[in-house]
Amino acid sequence: MCVCVCVCVCVCVCMSAFKSEFYILIVEKNIRQRYINQNQTKGRRSTSKNIKHQLQDKNIEVVMLTGDSENAAKSVAEELGIKNYQSRCLPQDKMDFIKKLQSEGKIVAMAGDGINDAPALAEADVGLAIGTGTDIAVESADVVLMSGNLQGVPNAIALSKATLGNIRQNLFWAFAYNTALIPVAAGVTPA
Repeated sequence: MCVCVCVCVCVCVCMSAFKSEFYILIVEKNIRQRYINQNQTKGRRSTSKNIKHQLQDKNIEVVMLTGDSENAAKSVAEELGIKNYQSRCLPQDKMDFIKKLQSEGKIVAMAGDGINDAPALAEADVGLAIGTGTDIAVESADVVLMSGNLQGVPNAIALSKATLGNIRQNLFWAFAYNTALIPVAAGVTPA
């Protein structure tokens, strides 16, 4: 969720293996730029709110992690309605948070675009790189979102669910077809 013009944005989605529990982590550097570019970022903030609502509608909790000060993080979190946030995070903190979620039995997907995101992208069960990000982030990820727009995150979730549905449907029909016609092919049942 690009809440402002930022150097680094990353989103981490984790899903419980047994429930539809998701967490989104937004990691930003230089949140203070939003104060400098207030008018330029207004549209991005409304887009970020829209993305946050799309994810929350899918039972996804949004969490913001940032390397910036507590005041800057609190301001952005309040503006976007993000209840859970952490400030003054180092790159290792991103990985530690992912490891913590994984130790709780959650499946973690991480989206990021910066050099500092690469270790977390590699650590996550699924890494999503923002295509406009650094080469090392793109190389560390499993999926590359070609645009710099984080709308790709909810779109990727929807696409993955649709793909899994299609795979399940194809497996059902393949099983049914083979169950019905293997005996015919073997000559056990007349055609």
